[in-house]
Amino acid sequence: MKDLKTLILKILSQIITLMPSFLIAIFLRLMIKQRHANGKDTVLYKNKSNKYTILALDSERYRGDLDVLAKSDKFRVLHIRQGWQMLLIQANLKGNHDIYDFKNIDKNTDLYNKHKNTQLFITNILTKLYKIISIDCVTTVHFKYLPDYYWTMASERLNIPYIMLYRECNIMSPIIYDMVLSMMASHGVFHGSHVIVHNQKCKDVFIQSNLAKEKMITIASALRMDALLNHINQDKYKNIRQENKRKKFTLFYFPVDSTMFGINKNKVDVKKYYSSSNYWDKKERFFIQLHETILKLADENRDIDFIIKPKDIFMHDKSWNFYEKVVLRSGVDVKKLDNYIVDAYADVHSLIVESDVVCVGQSSTTIESLILGKRVILPAFFEYMDTEYFKQFPWRDHLGLFDIASDPIEFEKVFYNSMQSPRISDHIMEKRKELYLQCFDDFTGDAIGKYTNTIINVIEQRRRN
Repeated sequence: MKDLKTLILKILSQIITLMPSFLIAIFLRLMIKQRHANGKDTVLYKNKSNKYTILALDSERYRGDLDVLAKSDKFRVLHIRQGWQMLLIQANLKGNHDIYDFKNIDKNTDLYNKHKNTQLFITNILTKLYKIISIDCVTTVHFKYLPDYYWTMASERLNIPYIMLYRECNIMSPIIYDMVLSMMASHGVFHGSHVIVHNQKCKDVFIQSNLAKEKMITIASALRMDALLNHINQDKYKNIRQENKRKKFTLFYFPVDSTMFGINKNKVDVKKYYSSSNYWDKKERFFIQLHETILKLADENRDIDFIIKPKDIFMHDKSWNFYEKVVLRSGVDVKKLDNYIVDAYADVHSLIVESDVVCVGQSSTTIESLILGKRVILPAFFEYMDTEYFKQFPWRDHLGLFDIASDPIEFEKVFYNSMQSPRISDHIMEKRKELYLQCFDDFTGDAIGKYTNTIINVIEQRRRN
């Protein structure tokens, strides 16, 4: 399937090179959809609007942000998938390239000429496209994607501000922070107009890396958290859980090669953090015991639903094969377990709300589970907390907020205790709130207000200049 997509992309990019620029602009207009307040997309819409028009690039990476923005009475949200953006760069560059291939590139090379031609080509196309549809700003979720790079560069040249809605928030691990710092420092200077981040830590890394100046960065939490916080503040979640008749356990899946077990990257000196090895030598045994324990509990408790929630990308990674082998060799026939469910597409917040007990690793879903008042099990098999890998674990200083399971027997005890006594004390909830604020900065549920003011201010400032 991947080879077929590559072939189709290659053919289409060759066709693009033969088309007049105005026809390419018309073609792109047909690929740009409008996201409506009801979550639906349409291709038919007016070319101009009395609202501020956002064009979101690489639309599949926003984690619900576009839906929130589309509900605002201030914005019209248009979006395009990265595959269509890729056609434009492949028309000139051809082959596989990374954005860092063009940082400090030697001007006396054929690749540099292709790079400059790509910039001119895309600027020419967007000049015509922006006459067909009126755009007030373009957005991305990251700075590292090559198709976004050329489109945003061209937009800035055409006086359309580029605002990055930086998606990452969990850089609490020292090694992850240093990796992000190194990546940003090697990127050069941010070529856009503004960056919106989730928390102070994210702002710090932008400034420390010299990627963006402080005045260009706004801390505004995460848009997807508004609904969660508003439901919490209005106690709307209480009745939802009562209506769910079956009890539920959820594992927010982390792969066997999760960064909580080590990292193998060339952006940092790994030996500075893990003196013995890039990866913990017991990670496979940890993973196997965790899943065998969950499968055993699912087999013994058919009246409780056990949900395994991976990210979709995990299921296409080679590490997923390891998980499937663990399940196959566990001795539990999951085909006969109606209560054992793998669901990559379940709504995260709904899943947490409906769950009685949650098991987590180091993702931001951990914070969401904590703030929703769930008993949260943190597995720590094979003395994980005594290893140098645990020193990089993001929640290492907040263990009192979790139920720690040091081995499978302890895991089972915690599981049954949590099912029987799910309530979290007010004191612990206050501590959880403090951690939530470190990650998402805001507890009012008005991230949309901060995003709205920031985006409009950037657009209006550009118009004045």
